[in-house]
Amino acid sequence: METVRSLDNVGQQQSVGEMPALPPFANINFDVFVTPDIVTVPASGGSVNVQVEIVATNLTVSETLVLETHANLPGYSANFNITSVTLNLGGSISIGLTVGVPNGVQSGVYAMSIIADGKTTQGGGRLVIYVGSSQTAPPP
Repeated sequence: METVRSLDNVGQQQSVGEMPALPPFANINFDVFVTPDIVTVPASGGSVNVQVEIVATNLTVSETLVLETHANLPGYSANFNITSVTLNLGGSISIGLTVGVPNGVQSGVYAMSIIADGKTTQGGGRLVIYVGSSQTAPPP
């Protein structure tokens, strides 16, 4: 299954300090971790693989979560190996995510929100994507 959401009109390249906080990330019911949380893609385009881990912290009932992405990266693709999961009390789930960046995207720093959206709760994590240059330090 595949989840792809591209918000090309959200904006152009932005510096790390200007990256938008898209949907809400804080959630008392579960945490979303992205590993690695900073990746680099060549200016010629390419793809990267990350792991998304969702860990139940204060769930009172099992919750079915639908995974989606939002980014200010023109023409990107995001493919989860599972797009809908059930998170149980005290449980955790690991999901693979492949992010593709097309050739021709302007070099720079882009933010991607990875959202887990349930019937009664929503939370997420963030992935920072460097296109065209590698960075060794995390963003401020």
